[in-house]
Amino acid sequence: IERRPRVGTFVKHKRCIAVLQLDKQHSGNHSLKGITVYDKIFKGIHETMDNHNVSVFFQSCSPSDKEFIESIKRDVDGFILITQQDIFDSDLELFNDTHWVKAMGDIAATKSHAHVTYNNKIIGVQAAEYLMWQDCKNFIYLGGNDKKIFQERFLEFSNRLKDFEYQPESIFASYG
Repeated sequence: IERRPRVGTFVKHKRCIAVLQLDKQHSGNHSLKGITVYDKIFKGIHETMDNHNVSVFFQSCSPSDKEFIESIKRDVDGFILITQQDIFDSDLELFNDTHWVKAMGDIAATKSHAHVTYNNKIIGVQAAEYLMWQDCKNFIYLGGNDKKIFQERFLEFSNRLKDFEYQPESIFASYG
């Protein structure tokens, strides 16, 4: 509450954003704590929004959990949606009456909304070039191979090293 002389008393509205991970296989706990792959992203979002007087909270659910999503919609000004590969435009229609942006994921699946992501092929190339720049001679790719984006990343990593006549070994760890 803020009191201004000669004008009156006002309640300041602090904006709030929900970062929501949508996963069709999600069940149970809605917390994103313990998902370390997102830690740096969450920290960056939190620090940036805090500098603009915007609070942020992080949750996870299935797009079929409409009651949970509707309850969040009442409390926030907008969403940053992080989606798994099995989430399509039709799954995102329940957010059409609010402000939202999709973050990360395959850009080919995006048609009708704002989407902030990265070029997955370039990540593999950049990783290979960085390691060569560091004068590495032996290369091992450690990552998942259970999804198209990881396979694509390894292929670009491997091809870039082969351009310079290196032969990378691959160790795949299935996760996701």
